[in-house]
Amino acid sequence: MRRVPPLTPLVPEQPRAWRDRPRPVRLLPRPEPVSAVAALPDGAPARLTLHGRQLRIRRAEGPERLLPEWWRDDPARALRDYYRLETEMGDRLWVCRAGLDAPDAPARWFLHGYFA
Repeated sequence: MRRVPPLTPLVPEQPRAWRDRPRPVRLLPRPEPVSAVAALPDGAPARLTLHGRQLRIRRAEGPERLLPEWWRDDPARALRDYYRLETEMGDRLWVCRAGLDAPDAPARWFLHGYFA
């Protein structure tokens, strides 16, 4: 008999194959909650509050939807839309909106990383 060794699961924060989407140079160990205001309910943020600073967004790309592995429990909780943002001050951020499929709570925004 032969045994097939398990493979490492594909985790969105650690992409293994597809590199068509840029990833931040600095990925935060734990995403930080931020306050965001979007012009459209499902749109990219127009403004962010980060560490007490109000930031206006000059440019936004996305969303890029990342899903957990299908076999994990409660996949709706882990559904995230990621945006690449550039502020008027030149900061380049990777933010996500989580909890999109949670009917009992509003979606929340997080800073997950910084681009160069």
